Amino acid sequence: MQFGAHETAIAFSSRWLKHQPPTADELLFGYLKSEAEEAHRNQSATLMDKLPMLISQGIMQNRFRARHVAEQLGMHERTMQRLLVDAGTSYRALLGRVRISLAKQLLEVTGMTINEIAVATGYNSSSAFIRAFQKSTDISPGEWQKQHKQRPLLTRAEVTQQ
Repeated sequence: MQFGAHETAIAFSSRWLKHQPPTADELLFGYLKSEAEEAHRNQSATLMDKLPMLISQGIMQNRFRARHVAEQLGMHERTMQRLLVDAGTSYRALLGRVRISLAKQLLEVTGMTINEIAVATGYNSSSAFIRAFQKSTDISPGEWQKQHKQRPLLTRAEVTQQ
């Protein structure tokens, strides 16, 4: 033992790495490993249930960046990103789907303009919104609105107040 050293370390021969601890239990290890994997899968499923709602709320509050949403979940952004990758998606892809879903709802039930919807769904410009919408739906937001328009249930002021 040396006090005041520049690093703290324990050194041992690499041959000890080949020794199995006397209390090692392969059966228990197999069971615990499968339980941990199942818990990880369940965590990913729960995350996928919560995220669309949290992202929608974040969009309305202009706090929809990955770090904001991860904070809402009580986890680090990188942990959330890893869980999304494990679930076969990414935050960017999920955000895009939620934005388009929200835009469809706004197009159907509000009297908002395309530009207002672009801003409400977090796009920097209406042209970026239109491109993303067309890529997702194969039609323009204006065309979607014509095909799916209902009598406006909410005014622009009512939507922005919520």
